[in-house]
Amino acid sequence: MTSIIKLTTLSGVQEESALCYLLQVDEYRFLLDCGWDEHFSMDIIDSLRKHVHQIDAVLLSHPDPLHLGALPYAVGKLGLNCAIYATIPVYKMGQMFMYDLYQSRHNTEDFTLFTLDDVDAAFDKIQQLKFSQIVNLKGKGHGLSITPLPAGHMIGGTIWKIVKDGEEEIVYAVDFNHKREIHLNGCSLEMLSRPSLLITDSFNATYVQPRRKQRDEQLLTNVLETLRGDGNVLIAVDTAGRVLELAQLLDQIWRTKDAGLGVYSLALLNNVSYNVVEFSKSQLRKRVKLEGKELEEYLEKEKLKKEAAKKLEQSKEADIDSSDESDVEEDIDQPSAHKTKHDLMMKGEGSRKGSFFKQAKKSYPMFPAPEERIKWDEYGEIIKPEDFLVPELQATEEEKSKLESGLTNGDEPMDQDLSDVPTKCISMTESIEIKARVTYIDYEGRSDGDSIKKIINQMKPRQLIIVHGPPEASQDLAECCRAFGGKDIKVYMPKLHETVDATSETHIYQVRLKDSLVSSLQFCKAKDAELAWIDGVLDMRVSKVDTGVILEEGELKDDVEDSEMQVDAPSDSSVIAQQKAMKSLFGDDEKEIGEESEIIPTLEPLPPNEVPGHQSVFMNEPRLSDFKQVLLREGIQAEFVGGVLVCNNQVAVRRTETGRIGLEGCLCQDFYRIRDLLYEQYAIV
Repeated sequence: MTSIIKLTTLSGVQEESALCYLLQVDEYRFLLDCGWDEHFSMDIIDSLRKHVHQIDAVLLSHPDPLHLGALPYAVGKLGLNCAIYATIPVYKMGQMFMYDLYQSRHNTEDFTLFTLDDVDAAFDKIQQLKFSQIVNLKGKGHGLSITPLPAGHMIGGTIWKIVKDGEEEIVYAVDFNHKREIHLNGCSLEMLSRPSLLITDSFNATYVQPRRKQRDEQLLTNVLETLRGDGNVLIAVDTAGRVLELAQLLDQIWRTKDAGLGVYSLALLNNVSYNVVEFSKSQLRKRVKLEGKELEEYLEKEKLKKEAAKKLEQSKEADIDSSDESDVEEDIDQPSAHKTKHDLMMKGEGSRKGSFFKQAKKSYPMFPAPEERIKWDEYGEIIKPEDFLVPELQATEEEKSKLESGLTNGDEPMDQDLSDVPTKCISMTESIEIKARVTYIDYEGRSDGDSIKKIINQMKPRQLIIVHGPPEASQDLAECCRAFGGKDIKVYMPKLHETVDATSETHIYQVRLKDSLVSSLQFCKAKDAELAWIDGVLDMRVSKVDTGVILEEGELKDDVEDSEMQVDAPSDSSVIAQQKAMKSLFGDDEKEIGEESEIIPTLEPLPPNEVPGHQSVFMNEPRLSDFKQVLLREGIQAEFVGGVLVCNNQVAVRRTETGRIGLEGCLCQDFYRIRDLLYEQYAIV
C-alpha cells in the first residue's frame, strides 16, 4: 500500500549546521536527529518548538552535539516526550559528549540552557538497540519497522532503515564512511538496495580525499619536527567520537621503537577522558555464554562446591554444640573447596592433638581496641559532663568563640568552607599572542565525493533528498545523480523550513472519515488487506488534525462532482479554507516542495437516495496455474492444452491479450461451479 511520505527540514540544509529533520510516514512522525550547533542558536529550537508535540519517535544517528545536542533542551524545556532510539555506543558516548559540553561551558560562563539533570532525563528515555536489530513499532506506527545499520563514521554511528508494510523503504544515511579504519569497519551497504527514498548529505560531495598513508605520514612528520624542536603538539579533537581513531593511531606510533617518541609524554585531556576510554573498552570485552558440554561441566562443579560447603557447615555446627571450655579440644584441619569468610585467618597444616591443659586458641587478627575501665564512686558510675552536651550547641559555641577571637585580632575566620561561598562568572576580552603553526590533516572519517556518487549509483534509490552541505556541493551531487539515474530517480534539494512531498504515487491524498461513514462500509478481504467502496461528500471546512486515511484521486473527484450542488453558500473564511484544501488536493502534480497544507478535508457519507450505482470492481490478478490447483482441490479435473486451462473437458479458462480472464463452455453445472470458484479469487467491491 502506498504511503504518504513528507520531510520537513528544521535545520541542516544547504549549510554545515546541526542536523534536524521531521519525517512523516502516514500518521507517524519521526525526528531524524536533534542536533545543536556550537553557538547554541535558538533558531533551531524555535523550529523544533512548533513540531515537538507531533513527534512520535526520535532516531539518533551519531553521538556528537551536531546530531543530538538539542535533545536535553527539548526534553527538559520543550516537553519532548516520546520514544528515542539509538545504538548502545551512541547512548554511552552521547552522554560523554553532553557531560563534557556542559562542564566546559559551566567552567567559563553562567550556562543555563540545560543542566546535567536534563541530560540524564533525556538519555533515560533512549531505547538502546544493537546493529541490525529490527524494531516493529506499535500504535500509530503499526506496520512500521526501524533497523539501525553501521555508518562507519563514529563508534555507534547509524544508518537508519525505515520500512512501511514491507514495501516502502526509507533510508536515512548521513555522515557515513565506507572505508575500514583502525577502530571501525566501513558502513554496511549490502542491505540497502533500491530504496523508495534515500535521505543523504552532500557534505563531501566535491571533496577529493588524500590517501590514508599520505595523511599518516604527514601527521607523524609534523609531530616529530615539533617535538624534536622543543615544541608542544596540541591536537583539537571531539570528546568521544573521532578521538578514538586518533588515540589508537598515536598509541601505535608511540609504541613503535623506530619512531623514538617514547621519551615524550602523550595525554588525552577532557572532562570525561577516563570514562571515554573505559566505555570504548567495554564495547570490545564481551563474555560468551557457556553452551553444551561446557555448561554441564560448570553446573556440575557448582553443585559439588555447594554440597562440600553444606557438609562443612554442618560439621562446624556439630563441633560448636559439643564443645566446652573444660572439654578436650581437637582441631582438625580439612581441605575445603569453598572460600573462607576471613581472608586474614590462615589455617595451619596437619592436626594438633589436645592435652590435659587448656591451650590458647587462635584468634582472628584485629585492630587494638583497649577497653576503658569504668570508675565507680559511692553513687555509682562517675558521670562525665562532656558526654551529655548537645553536639550542635557545642559546635556553635566553639565557632562563636573562634569568630570573636578572630575578629578581635583583625583576621577572617580560617575554617570557612570556600565551597559554600556564592560565585559568578565574569567575561573580559584580552588579546593573546599565540606562537604556533596550524596544520589541518583530514581524519574526519567521511566518504569522499567520488565514493558517495558511486554508492548512490549502486543503491539506485527511486527518490533522493539531499541535505546538510554547501549549495554548490548539493547541486553537483544532484546533477550527477540525475545523469546516471535519468528519469528513474527524483532528486530534491529542499531549503530551510520547507517540506518535501516524497509520496511515491502522485494521486494520493489525506482525508478524515466520519464515524458514520466508516460504520456503513462493507469490507471485502483481499490477501492481507480489506477493501471497500466509498460514496461520500468532501467537507473542506475542518481544521487540520494529525490523523487521516488515504484515498485515490479518482474516487475523490467523483465525490466532489456529486457534492458540488449540496454545499450551502459559504462564508468568506470557509471559501478561503476550501480553496486551500482544493489546492492541496488537486493542485499541480509537478509541485515538488511546498508548505504543508493547513486543511485536511473530512469525508461524510452521501445520503442513500443520492448514492449513484457503479460497476463491480475486481481486485487481484490470479494466475491460471494457481487456479488449476484450486480446481484440483475441489475435485475438478483440469489441465493445460495450448495455454488454455480445460476443466472436465467442458469448460475452458483462458487469459486474453488485454490480461482479462475469459470463461467458455456450455451452460452446465460445472460452468457455474467453476465461475464461482473463479470469483472467489477476486475481491469484488
